[in-house]
Amino acid sequence: MSREVGPRQAEAGDVSPARIEAAAALRRLGHAIVAHHADDETFRRITVAARELEAEVAASAPRRRDVDEMKRTLFSGDLLEGGRLQDFPDCIVSGEANPMGIGMVAHQVGEEAHARVILGPAFEGAPRRAHGGVVAAVFDDVMGFMLAIKALPAFTGEMTVRYLAPVPVGEEIEFRGRLDGQDGRKLFMSADAWCAGRRIAESSAVFIALPLERFARGPGRARAGGRPELDLREPGAGASAPGIRLSGVVTVAGRGWRHPDRRSSGSRVS
Repeated sequence: MSREVGPRQAEAGDVSPARIEAAAALRRLGHAIVAHHADDETFRRITVAARELEAEVAASAPRRRDVDEMKRTLFSGDLLEGGRLQDFPDCIVSGEANPMGIGMVAHQVGEEAHARVILGPAFEGAPRRAHGGVVAAVFDDVMGFMLAIKALPAFTGEMTVRYLAPVPVGEEIEFRGRLDGQDGRKLFMSADAWCAGRRIAESSAVFIALPLERFARGPGRARAGGRPELDLREPGAGASAPGIRLSGVVTVAGRGWRHPDRRSSGSRVS
């Protein structure tokens, strides 16, 4: 769907390969600065080049980033088993166009969301150890992808992480997220992280579902595969009104809790 764009504004939905490559190069540079020695002259050249390029980019047209379009991408697309799960391209965790992000890639595997990631040195909280907040962010994103798999718009209400071992940098870690059950609007999620065959962290969360009927364009409208065609604006709002927020308050604790089995009072999701 085309939209009017002012002379000083550009659409963000069409992320070019050049933008993605630039973001990836800047992520690699950040990790290299943390992990390697270099002489001061090299750092001065980096500073001069970065300042010049920052001024050039900042003088260009600001980007339009439409939250409604982001949510349509998440909840109205047709997902294929094993297919890559797409997120907002500027997402700090899984956005490939974010120069300061993690660059995580997630896929649907059966009824779960799986992601393999190598956390670089720029995400250290201590030498050779990943920052716990970075690990928590990956957990939140992986469990959040279950919302796209199940076509259940929701936001994070509460999340807890339990760290079972130091989380390394420079090694491949697999995160696996799942939807355990539902009780009314509460969606009970869990996830774990594995490295070299060992579980090193686990998380549990409660997401709060948003009624799907609020998002439908009209009765009987559906996409192929039974996934609804969505209008993600607030009911009765105009096109310029802000959409429903999909992110909420996240609390992280050093020691986690496990939600009790609520299958007797709620419903198991399959």
